[in-house]
Amino acid sequence: MKRVIKLIAFVAILFSIQSCVVINEGKIGLTAFNDTLITKYKLTEENKMAGLQFFNGPSNQSIILKRTYTEKETTIVDGVLRDSVFTKTEKITINPFTKGRFVNYAQKKISISFDDEKELYIMFCANKFGNYVIYDYLKNNHIMYKGQEYEIVSAGQLYINLTQLTGVEENEIIAPGVEVK
Repeated sequence: MKRVIKLIAFVAILFSIQSCVVINEGKIGLTAFNDTLITKYKLTEENKMAGLQFFNGPSNQSIILKRTYTEKETTIVDGVLRDSVFTKTEKITINPFTKGRFVNYAQKKISISFDDEKELYIMFCANKFGNYVIYDYLKNNHIMYKGQEYEIVSAGQLYINLTQLTGVEENEIIAPGVEVK
């Protein structure tokens, strides 16, 4: 009987320890992509940027693009001519931590695609702090995306996963010695 109680107590303790374990829920340590990284790691050489995994960030900032347009439709229904005008809104949301891939880098502007189609990309450029944010090239808080003009409702910035490893390496060389003849 004592063994059963001990087993139950052990299982209860094991379960409580297991439930206290905090897992990183898929979030990763990200570093803002900036001019300093480009220079320090020579990322413009040999197309090194193509090998990087980019992310939208920070954790609470989605990229939101919106476009509003009108659609006109003329139909005849039961002998009545209907002239309809609809106002439609299309919103594109790129959530935080969404992975993006490199498309192009030229003139300090980087194009990143967050879509399966590589042609659907967003351009980023360095802000006054050197961090890469959406490039407002239409100069009115609008960008071209999917061949259409979209308003930038919310703008994230680019991040990469940067791991810095440090350590000490020791090499020992043992002299073989020289015999005098």
